[in-house]
Amino acid sequence: MKAILRSGGTFALFLFVWTALFAQTPAVRDTGAHPSLPDHPRYAFEHFGEQFGLGAVTVTTMAQDHQGFLWFGTLTGVYRYDGSSVQHFGEEEGLPSNHTYEILAAPDGRLWARTRKGIARFESRRFVPVSIPAESGGLADVNQSFAVDESGTLFAAAEHGLLRIDGRDGTVRVFGSADGLPAAPIEAIVRGPNDSIWFAAGRRIGRLAPGSFKPEILASPELPADAVRTLLVDGTGKLWVRGLNQISYVDLKKPAPQPLVAVGQDIPGANLYGGPSLDQHGNVMLPTVVGLYRRTGDRWQLMDRANGLTSSAAFSALEDREGTIWIGLAGAGLDRWPGSRQWSGWADSDGLTDSLVLSVLRDKRNRLWVGTNTGLATWGTEQHRWKTWAGTRESPHFGVGRMLLTPDGNVWALSASGIRRFDAAGANPFPLEVSMPKSSSPVTGIAAAADGSVWAGGQNKLFAIRSQDGRLALQEVSVPAANHDSLATLSSSPNGVLWTGGRGGVSRFDGVHWRHFDRGDGLLTNRVRNVYATGDDEVWIGYPDEGSVTRMRLGPDGRAAVSHLRKGVCVLGVDRNRNVWLEMEQSVGMMAPDGSVRTFTQSDGLIWNDVNCEAFWEDTDGTILIGTSHGLARFDPSQEALRHTPPAVVLTGAEFGEKDRLKDANPAVEFQDRAFHAQFAALTFRDSDRVRCRYRLRGLESEFTETSLREALYSALPPGDYTFEVACGSPDLGWTSSPATYSFTVLAPWWRSSWAVLAGLLTFALLVAGFTRLRTRRLESERKRLEAAVAERSAELARANRELEEASLTDPLTGARNRRFFYSTIAADANQASRAYYSEIEGYSRDHRDLVFYLIDLDHFKDVNDAHGHDAGDEVLVHVAQRLARIVRQSDFLIRWGGEEFLVVCRAADRKDAAIFAERILAAVGREPFSISGGEKVSKTCSVGWAPFPWDPGVAMLSVDEVLKLADRGLYRAKELGRNQAVGMLPLEMAEVPVGVASGDGERAASCASTHEVVCSGPARS
Repeated sequence: MKAILRSGGTFALFLFVWTALFAQTPAVRDTGAHPSLPDHPRYAFEHFGEQFGLGAVTVTTMAQDHQGFLWFGTLTGVYRYDGSSVQHFGEEEGLPSNHTYEILAAPDGRLWARTRKGIARFESRRFVPVSIPAESGGLADVNQSFAVDESGTLFAAAEHGLLRIDGRDGTVRVFGSADGLPAAPIEAIVRGPNDSIWFAAGRRIGRLAPGSFKPEILASPELPADAVRTLLVDGTGKLWVRGLNQISYVDLKKPAPQPLVAVGQDIPGANLYGGPSLDQHGNVMLPTVVGLYRRTGDRWQLMDRANGLTSSAAFSALEDREGTIWIGLAGAGLDRWPGSRQWSGWADSDGLTDSLVLSVLRDKRNRLWVGTNTGLATWGTEQHRWKTWAGTRESPHFGVGRMLLTPDGNVWALSASGIRRFDAAGANPFPLEVSMPKSSSPVTGIAAAADGSVWAGGQNKLFAIRSQDGRLALQEVSVPAANHDSLATLSSSPNGVLWTGGRGGVSRFDGVHWRHFDRGDGLLTNRVRNVYATGDDEVWIGYPDEGSVTRMRLGPDGRAAVSHLRKGVCVLGVDRNRNVWLEMEQSVGMMAPDGSVRTFTQSDGLIWNDVNCEAFWEDTDGTILIGTSHGLARFDPSQEALRHTPPAVVLTGAEFGEKDRLKDANPAVEFQDRAFHAQFAALTFRDSDRVRCRYRLRGLESEFTETSLREALYSALPPGDYTFEVACGSPDLGWTSSPATYSFTVLAPWWRSSWAVLAGLLTFALLVAGFTRLRTRRLESERKRLEAAVAERSAELARANRELEEASLTDPLTGARNRRFFYSTIAADANQASRAYYSEIEGYSRDHRDLVFYLIDLDHFKDVNDAHGHDAGDEVLVHVAQRLARIVRQSDFLIRWGGEEFLVVCRAADRKDAAIFAERILAAVGREPFSISGGEKVSKTCSVGWAPFPWDPGVAMLSVDEVLKLADRGLYRAKELGRNQAVGMLPLEMAEVPVGVASGDGERAASCASTHEVVCSGPARS
């Protein structure tokens, strides 16, 4: 438990010692009745899209295409989500209108969209509007207006009937009353599982069989008089009819005639947009203004705000291939639910005294007891409501951190104000407070003894509490001095052997003899946070800050054997299948008897990732109750588990010379367009932030580069054959077995063609024959000069190498390079960049030949040192260096320039793209807060000044130091503009000045022309 309990009075002292508390969770008691549970369980709904600007849109329709992209239709356009970014499509991208009614993923893989002004299909990177023939009278303005079959043939509701546009040859057919259709508008149309087209018109249901040109009108059933909004064929063969005021179905598998069966009379009428959809099991999901109804068997289950939805007004619903359910809301964006029926829970809004649940058990009367940070609550079948227990005026702090159920049916509760025993055998349990000696230290741990008594431990003291003649008798237990510092947390084995822990290690008491264990016996440290006894000779040990838990077992000879589990915090309990449940780092772990560990997080349906060591209970039906910092979680192993599959990887772009050639198979690329920019997507929507990708360009490199980005850039590729490979994955999902690939060829330039080479050789031979003697003399002279120059340069390099070996090139705090490294390497890069502009020698690249210097200064960094200390400031500097290192290329340099300043040197760059990288620097530093010791979060932004080298190829060249001064001037301007800004300094003569440019005369470092500033802003601070 990493949450901090509320403090006050004696409770503040309890807070200090409570972090060490852990003891044996009681075994499951068979109450003989099905466990009673509170109403309206909530689920791990996550509000999606705030970072993409989707937090307040109205999502009218959704679809997932054959590649795995998610598409959201809204009143402001269509959005495509790939797991890490969202792309918007509107009228500029080919949509007839931004106002989108319906999105459809057709069987042939194409995506279609119906907008207010027409239908369009998605091709490559844009939508292409469909031409609607005049003889159809135009599209009908209905909610469900079109369908597409396996051949790509379009069926649409038109003013003059049912429009059919053949997907192969484009032929048009309009079915009307002459073809047997009712003389009434088409109200809804849908494709069935067997490729039949179903439609509603004139209170009748019609069907077009696959490949048929003769519509069939069903004689029965007759549809209700209210308008039909949508049709849907489910997985059981039922055709659902969503009317304006009701929902009903007809069973198509049964012989005709079949009646129209109305269900869900209490379900509200149809929405203005959207309609029902199917989950992966073929069950109906029905969005309404009061929430999402899900059909299971013959019952409807409602999910609304009481279950965790952001808003109850739902317009659309979709279950994706991973089992995540997406819910489109009216004016409130999107919610997503992992879809796991294994996890549910309850919070303070459901009746608990607080969302921070510290302990849980069920008594013999089938009552559920939940101890929280501020009190105790019970739920029973009789009252069917929560009953809460609060503290008294004398003892107001009643946070219940530990509970026990003893064989006599009594419930024991440990809080900051002491120990209470509840007589839980009756309908109205009454608390009896245990009177502790005033001189004793606070009790921090309790455990059940084998004889029915209760152990109570604290600093240097151990007591046994027994019931005698209706009263509670307290007896101090004699403990050897060597064991005094290990009595803060207690746990009893099933046979009554007592294990204890504290700041002095771990102790074991078998009723006669005491033993003590510490680092010398294999513990990671002597400071123990909690112990959990799984047997007389086996215990699990948790520590305050070691990042692992220890399992210690005693052999027949009494010697301790230990093993450690990384990322473990403490053991919660052991279930009937001998699975060990653990609190892990930001997750719950379940270790099977074979030693394999499965973790659960919010992406799996867990209501919160931070759980509490004392809060574990297994009910008689095998379900598990776990206390978290955001409520009580329930795990039902009988429900279907979520699938964990590696993400599909899709290439979304392959640009050469700013032209996308992704659709070209093995293209031949001209030499001047040899810069390659690949874009890709890892199509998973579960823990997508943890997904990383590995890529390489075969033909250029053999090793993979791992990145969190979804792009790769290669500049100035030499001629040859290449294959780009990329795979993505994560520890939980696994890695893609077959990477996505893209092959291409970079052609040789004209001067490398066979005829050019032959002509050059012939010319060279003639020159050699005519000037052999002159060339020989010149070569000899040049050889001597070069030998002298090489000798002199070799001596200089030897001296430089000796100096570099004696000096540190790395900043010891951040691991970044230092100024000495910069000045020892920049001359070569500066000369290379200068030659690329000024040299007439063929072979030098004419693109990506700049050096760009980015000076980065953390805004108000002194506030961190003042508020949190210099150690915290150092932590922030280390995190900043790590974030910057993730976004720079391997060829670039990250340098700690001094204090809170960093310098990034982008090599082989293009000044036209420099502002884009400056925005990435602002986002990398400012988007997420920094974690510092103590669990605190610190939000920081930075200011960036940048300038290119060479400064202006058309005028006298500035030195590196002079360009750095210009970058520093940009940094100063970023501070003047309010910080969290990036200001680039460029010569005034550059042709394009982007949005946000301020022009000015700038001081020239030496004798510089006028400059202009490129300004971009960082992310807004949360």
